[in-house]
Amino acid sequence: MTGHAFQVLVTDEELRLALRAVRAALAPEGRFVFETRNPAAHAWETWTPDRERHLTAQDGSVVRVWHEGSRVRRSRTG
Repeated sequence: MTGHAFQVLVTDEELRLALRAVRAALAPEGRFVFETRNPAAHAWETWTPDRERHLTAQDGSVVRVWHEGSRVRRSRTG
C-alpha cells in the first residue's frame, strides 16, 4: 500500500467499517492482504534527506528515493 493508507483508520469504528467493506467486496475464498507499521519502532526518525537512495530501474533509468515527513495532529472528540 503506497503511503500506508491503512494507518489513517484511527478509530475502532473506522477500522470496522473499512474491514466490513473489504469483506463485502471479496470473492468467496478471497483474501485481503495488507501491511501496517509498528509505531513503537519510530521508523520515521530515519526518514531524513541525508538517507536518499538511488535505484536503477529495469530500463536503466535512475530513480531517486527519499522520504519527507510532516507532523499531523488529529483531535479526538467524543
